[in-house]
Amino acid sequence: MKIIVLLLFPSVLAAQIDDAGLGYVIFLSVAAFPHFVVHEIGQPFRRMFPPLNPLRGRWDARCHGVRCTLYFAGQNVYYSDDVARQRNGSMEKSATGARILWPDGQEWVSTIKHRHILVKLPDGTVAKFHYVPPGP
Repeated sequence: MKIIVLLLFPSVLAAQIDDAGLGYVIFLSVAAFPHFVVHEIGQPFRRMFPPLNPLRGRWDARCHGVRCTLYFAGQNVYYSDDVARQRNGSMEKSATGARILWPDGQEWVSTIKHRHILVKLPDGTVAKFHYVPPGP
């Protein structure tokens, strides 16, 4: 039993773990192992599929040749672009899209299709926002 402890743990820990402690360590590692494996296997899929229900996170698009970003956090929406425009607003989600309401009374109507958010801008053009997964 002491040989296994020496192989699995540094020598400092080996002197502090008795047979009962070793059994507890082995039990925890066996019980927790499937959770960690499933979590790591699923990680790429969580990054591939955007969080649509509820809308959250960062979404990017090209609006008139400028990079635009929508950031959803709960019912709040934050907009920014490369021209240094920034806005804070609110969102009302429906089954097929969302209405983005800005403090100046402007309303953007959006539709969710094929893992993208299509936003009809005030000038009549449609911006196609795609999800930007968080960094590793």
